[in-house]
Amino acid sequence: MTVGQLTFSQQQSAGVDAAFGFVDSIFQSPAFTFEINELRPSDSLQAIMVKLNNALVANKEWAAEYMSKNYKPGEGMPYNEKLGITKEEYDQIKTADASSYKLYKVRSEYLFVTKTNASITFKSIDSFRILNYLLLYRDTKTLTFGGDTVLFSGEINAPSATPFGKWHGYSWHYEKSNQKSDADIDIHQLSAKIIEVDIGRTIPGNKIFLRIKYQQIAQGVKKADMDLLGFVD
Repeated sequence: MTVGQLTFSQQQSAGVDAAFGFVDSIFQSPAFTFEINELRPSDSLQAIMVKLNNALVANKEWAAEYMSKNYKPGEGMPYNEKLGITKEEYDQIKTADASSYKLYKVRSEYLFVTKTNASITFKSIDSFRILNYLLLYRDTKTLTFGGDTVLFSGEINAPSATPFGKWHGYSWHYEKSNQKSDADIDIHQLSAKIIEVDIGRTIPGNKIFLRIKYQQIAQGVKKADMDLLGFVD
């Protein structure tokens, strides 16, 4: 191991320790209220997205073929008039940033937290039970979701410009695909899974911020696309 690799490993280890110490410190009570929110695009952006979706539904075969031939990860697809919107409207979708979305409260549910010497587990008894799949092992400092080990990815200091406001916390990320090269992706054969977990506190307000993003594609078919986010109090 080189000096650079050793330094990175030490920094990563310190980051993991800080992240688990942080999570351990904020979940002190056995019961919380989880205020579930969702991100919604602005009215103008939503109108464009509806037109695009209607065009794709009306031209399913063309859309599938066009995406298969032209989609590039990180870039998307080039504009085509069959998308049902103008080039300017398509650019608005591709360049949409945090300011194009607003946060809306959906509902509140009870969230129970069980802490042992070995783990931290979550349980929701209401309609949304996705948090039941989240598990943090305090002894090994690992995080799993639905049985998959989600690796620590780093510390986050989010600016006030985000839809969630300014917040500080930590992130974990998991990504797996059956296709190695982005250049050779066959969208019809693609099987992939992406998981992201963010846990932090808002500044000001000091509310616990929790977000879980989960996406799964099997043989080109979307099986799951979930974005659970909200504030724990």
